Amino acid sequence: MEQKLSESVNGSNSNGIGDAWFDAERNSKRNARKAFSRIGISLTLIALVTFAVQIIVQIALELIGYADWSESTEGLFILSFVPLYCIAVPIGLLVMKKTPSVYLKKAKLGAKNYLVFFLMCIPLTYIGNLVGIMISGIASGGSASNALNEYVSDVSIFQVLVMVVLAPIIEEFIFRKQLIDRTVRYGEGTAILLSGLTFALFHTNMFQFFYAFALGLLFAYIYVRTGRLRYVISLHMIINFMGSIVSSLVLSLAEKGEFGMFISGMYSLLVLGLIIWGMVLLIKRRKRFKCFPAECELPKKQVFQIAYLNVGMIIFILFFLAATVLSVVS
Repeated sequence: MEQKLSESVNGSNSNGIGDAWFDAERNSKRNARKAFSRIGISLTLIALVTFAVQIIVQIALELIGYADWSESTEGLFILSFVPLYCIAVPIGLLVMKKTPSVYLKKAKLGAKNYLVFFLMCIPLTYIGNLVGIMISGIASGGSASNALNEYVSDVSIFQVLVMVVLAPIIEEFIFRKQLIDRTVRYGEGTAILLSGLTFALFHTNMFQFFYAFALGLLFAYIYVRTGRLRYVISLHMIINFMGSIVSSLVLSLAEKGEFGMFISGMYSLLVLGLIIWGMVLLIKRRKRFKCFPAECELPKKQVFQIAYLNVGMIIFILFFLAATVLSVVS
């Protein structure tokens, strides 16, 4: 009799523990789905607010007779980035911050590792850019043009301030710190992939999609391993400086005689050497890229369903895919 009573009690406790574990796991998945959905909604909101403010400003400029101002270099930069950075981003972050974040342990990268990651950025940038150009050309029948060229055609203080300083700081703050801090508890690999994908789609430009995705993955990995935003911000600044300022200056030099062509050719050889060096490092060190188990690691078979098949992320992906395709075919 005592043995049966003991078995009955133990069985009841076992079932209670099992139910509690099941409920905790279910709640964790529900919280994860809400977190990813809120991130998708906040990023979409940033884009919608930006477009709305830009349209309102353009209409206002036309009404007061200053429509031509938006076509100048300064006007183009101000109208493109002030609504985004000063209005839309703060609104989107207010929504995103409702999702709790975690603290990432800080680690030093070191000068040698920093150089290695910089060299890895070079082939990801140039090869990704080449892939984007090829696919955009195929998809549009050769008629598509890179909208980014409008911003880098002439070197100006606005170009340096926005593309080399402000853009890297704000983009890394959003797509690395804010996004990863709120998703890394569900898996390092999941957070890194989401960071790279959302960063690439947010550009709404097929020309930039592939290298933005590749760089986004690398920047996300660096941030997860170090917990320090300054490393990825500085790398982002260097890449943008090379891609916008230096490339514009080199192209302008190539049009000013033989000496300019010589400088342009030497720079091209330097970039080619860095691309090869970076590719060798990526291949040799590929096995060092590892993700470690997280606090609330999602089951591998359910990651896609939880992280992407939710209302917020579905809206985000459809919206930005449509904008990206439209940028190619329009």
